[in-house]
Amino acid sequence: MNVPLTIPQTIALLRNRHPAAVICVACGRLLTTDYQHYSRLSNADAEAYVCAECRLDRREAAQSIAARGEAGRRNLALARAGRPERIGIAVSTEATETHLPDPNDSNGLQSGFSASEHPVPDPEAPLAHLRRPGGRPRVPAPAQRARRTDRQRERRVARLTAAVSA
Repeated sequence: MNVPLTIPQTIALLRNRHPAAVICVACGRLLTTDYQHYSRLSNADAEAYVCAECRLDRREAAQSIAARGEAGRRNLALARAGRPERIGIAVSTEATETHLPDPNDSNGLQSGFSASEHPVPDPEAPLAHLRRPGGRPRVPAPAQRARRTDRQRERRVARLTAAVSA
């Protein structure tokens, strides 16, 4: 079984075969066997060369990190603006008082709906209002066991009658 070489092992292997090669130090890709083809590169530059694809990947990764950071800062600012009482920002009381109804008003709320339309559930009542409607009806465990036992008996009887008649 061949084990894949690591990038440093690949670079060392290619340097042994091609001493004047231009090899990407990030991915280990052999770009050329003679750095003279890259006219602007010195020998030192050829030994520390990073290919265009790896430079592009690094640039995209840096842009992605910056974009995520900016989005996070923007979302944090929006969250702080939307819930000022949670983070301790002072809010004018005039704005909140105009939107809140009077809790002592016995005639109902002034925003157009009455508190009697939304009754509070009785704590003594069963929790039927919390169950999800629809779906398969639940069968109690004893009833399930009884049905399973009946089916097993029917199968045994059918098997015995088939063996006797055969």
